[in-house]
Amino acid sequence: MSGAFFAGTSFLLSSKQAKAEREGAKMQAEAYDMQAAETLLKGRAEAVEYRQRGVDALRRLNEVLAASVAKAAAGGVDPLSGSTAVINMASQAQAIREKNISENNALAAEGDAVFQADQFRRAGQIAIKTGRVQSASTLTTGLIRAGQLL
Repeated sequence: MSGAFFAGTSFLLSSKQAKAEREGAKMQAEAYDMQAAETLLKGRAEAVEYRQRGVDALRRLNEVLAASVAKAAAGGVDPLSGSTAVINMASQAQAIREKNISENNALAAEGDAVFQADQFRRAGQIAIKTGRVQSASTLTTGLIRAGQLL
């Protein structure tokens, strides 16, 4: 009778340990999901910063063009032709280049964040699968021990 009691107790403890392993794996997967969400949020924030830099470059261009046209017009020169137009075109080219670089950086930041978030989610899925395997192994070991005690 005491062999059956110890066998039952051994298996009960093994089943509780297996349950704890599954729950631990689930908690780890949830932590990975939270990291994924945080990574996406950071990536979006970084993308917004890059896009703001592009907007700032265009805003500065607006100010430069306004000053250039006003100065040329105040000097009695046609503000839309000649050297003023060349200077304005160079300013536009530089601002557009900055805007495009900022947009490319924003897209890269978002893409990197999505990639990293996917890695975290996959890690969570692997944690769940690993927890299931460990749990099954623990139960199997518990059954073997219980059988040996009988």
